[in-house]
Amino acid sequence: MTFPRCNLIWRFLLATLLALCLASGISSAPVRAQPKSDIWAPALSLLLPGFDQWWEQDYGAAAAYSGMWLGGNALAVSGLKALQGRQDLSGSDRLSSRDGDVRRAMLGSQMAFAAGSYSTLHAFRNAVDSRREFGQYSFLGEKVTVQDTVMAPFHFSYLKSPNTYIPLGLIGALAVYTSQSHTEGYERVALRNSDVAFGGAFSYLAGTHEEALFRGWMMPLMREYVVGDTMSNVSQSLLFALAHRSTVAVPIPQLLLGYHLGYVTQQNGWSLGEAVFIHTWWDIFAFLASYSQKEIDQGASQRIGRTVFKTPVLNLPPLSLVF
Repeated sequence: MTFPRCNLIWRFLLATLLALCLASGISSAPVRAQPKSDIWAPALSLLLPGFDQWWEQDYGAAAAYSGMWLGGNALAVSGLKALQGRQDLSGSDRLSSRDGDVRRAMLGSQMAFAAGSYSTLHAFRNAVDSRREFGQYSFLGEKVTVQDTVMAPFHFSYLKSPNTYIPLGLIGALAVYTSQSHTEGYERVALRNSDVAFGGAFSYLAGTHEEALFRGWMMPLMREYVVGDTMSNVSQSLLFALAHRSTVAVPIPQLLLGYHLGYVTQQNGWSLGEAVFIHTWWDIFAFLASYSQKEIDQGASQRIGRTVFKTPVLNLPPLSLVF
């Protein structure tokens, strides 16, 4: 059984963290008191959700992040155990799968990752508060909280902004086109309640936690220690695209979307709300478009090594998009 792998994101995160540590050690002037870590504490909280919050004795938040991490892993393990020994898994190890056990494993894994990203954002913004008095992070606006981030997908006032309604209008139009068109190798099927539920839940977790990680932590960290606004956005969008390389052969849409989300974040005073809203609903439209069609030949997926890539399901010739 092959599931989307995250080896690349961990390698690039660790390499980036090392570079940032070296840069911060060189560029930071001596300070009167020791501020909170803006690199190691968030990084450890990504790997062990709740770590920094337990350390800081913020027990409510610590229990929430650790509990979500444990619950997500338990859900993922239950799905994987149910899949063991099954012989009917051909073509089912993708996000487009309608297999309940596959979905349980994927949703559990996403919950565990989300717990780490939320804990990372929490730790980072607390570190930022402790470093402002030393002249760091002066470019950041008001504090971004995890609570604001997880509620952002429900703030429909963002639809008034062209930065929001243009990309969502684009993906919405492509989704409608796909659901109403004939694609070779696919047959049109009706959406089920389980498709909507899984697509919504997975998209919500992806939209909130990936923004917390890439635009909430990595981009301002690079902006502070390494490069300016534009290059910090380019750098995080490259990492964002490479993190999707395990499920998408050529992640060009992810690269462009990541850059736009970074641009929107910077334009909003480094607030994540609008980017979270765009990301979440973009993924929802893409999922529902994927579920509006079903592969006729389950062997049609392109397999490279141990990684399975989805056949494009959003087609607007001569353009084929994979999400």
